Amino acid sequence: MSTKQSHLTYVPIAEKRGNREESKEHKVVKNNDDRLNVISVFHNPLIVFLVSPVLAYKFFVDLMPSVLLSSTIFGLIIFSISFFFLLILLFGILMIMKNGSIFLYNICFHKRAIVE
Repeated sequence: MSTKQSHLTYVPIAEKRGNREESKEHKVVKNNDDRLNVISVFHNPLIVFLVSPVLAYKFFVDLMPSVLLSSTIFGLIIFSISFFFLLILLFGILMIMKNGSIFLYNICFHKRAIVE
């Protein structure tokens, strides 16, 4: 009766068949699908967290005076794009607060559960 030390947990279960006991090993696999569900705007979610504050700053600080001076369709488009990037950033911060270090580890290193 040996248990392997890996990301899968092996649980020995004894069964009685007749007069003898047999032990079977059953794999217990954790479902890791709910650990990393991020808005998939880009392939790597880390790019979203690096790019969105820069773009939001660029739109709000550099282009906001022209938007306020001329309230046109172009200004509304710029404002909506910058608001979209700020929402992505806020969503990322909330997900980091919710899931903690597991979420950050999965974002940075793309660790997926490999079921053998």
